[in-house]
Amino acid sequence: MLDFTSLHLLLSLLTVVVQFTRIQGGALQLDSSNFDSIIGNNELVFINFYADWCRFSNILAPTWDETADKVQEIFPDKGRVVIGKVDCDTECEYSMYFMLCAYYCLG
Repeated sequence: MLDFTSLHLLLSLLTVVVQFTRIQGGALQLDSSNFDSIIGNNELVFINFYADWCRFSNILAPTWDETADKVQEIFPDKGRVVIGKVDCDTECEYSMYFMLCAYYCLG
């Protein structure tokens, strides 16, 4: 049986693995360094504005990434369709700019 410290360490490691997997998922992570160029250089950009602490954002995340992978298969050409995601905790300016008050928000 695991003691409390071992269990805590195991849960922390699993959290890191899950977060890394989400970041590496099919949806393109948008931030201030690439947001404008992605919007300007693609015909259609569909964005999930999310917050990691939001239960509903976490429920949507795997489906969103899977959708991004399928869309990429159907539209492989650059400049056509992008499925993206914005972490509104780290990219607060987009929450204010788009007047987002609840998460997840698709746009």
